[in-house]
Formats: sequence, C-alpha cells, structure tokens
Amino acid sequence: MLAPGAIRAGLKERDLGTLLARVEASMTHLSDWPARADAAEEDVNLWWTHVVTLHRKSRTLNRELKDAEQALGSEPTEENLAWLRDVQARLGALDGAEALIEGFGIPSGRAARSL
Repeated sequence: MLAPGAIRAGLKERDLGTLLARVEASMTHLSDWPARADAAEEDVNLWWTHVVTLHRKSRTLNRELKDAEQALGSEPTEENLAWLRDVQARLGALDGAEALIEGFGIPSGRAARSL
C-alpha cells in the first residue's frame, strides 16, 4: 500500500493537484471519515465499494425515472403512473443510505452500529 503522502505527491506530479484539492475540500460530512488518512484500509475498501454501488444505482434509477416520466407524458396510463411512483420510491430509498456492514468501522477504531 502506498503512503498517503506518496499518493498526493504522485497526483501533484501529474498535474492533478487541483483535483486532489477539490476532493479533499468535498469531504465535509462526518460520514466521510473513511476517506481520511486515519481510516483502516479494510474500512476504506468497504466504504468505496458501497459509495460506488450507490452511485451506480442512483444513475440507473435516474435514467429510468426519465424514461418513466416520458412514458407517462406520452401515455398517461395507470401502469405508467405506477412505474413512475415505483422508480421515485426506489430513488427515495437511496437517499441517506449509509454503509450498514457488519463490523464496519471497527478496524479504524470506531464503534460499530448494530442493526
């Protein structure tokens, strides 16, 4: 594993310092702790997997939402309305979703949540 300082230096050498600064500045929420230097590698891997999965689901559902809206606009049927509401509900379920993975945070010295 590369040390955080080596990663930062490598990014800056590749003219990605501005991007690095933007990423670091975007970490403002307490739930962003796995992206900080003191997080354990195991927690970081679980967190990134979770974040990427949520991002992909969100993108897919937003595309489906546009399709459902167009379908309802073209054919205002009960079926298309039900589809639209279903997609909206699934998108709503993603809002605020956090990693509730058994043992998540323990390697970094954080108290684990129980379900």
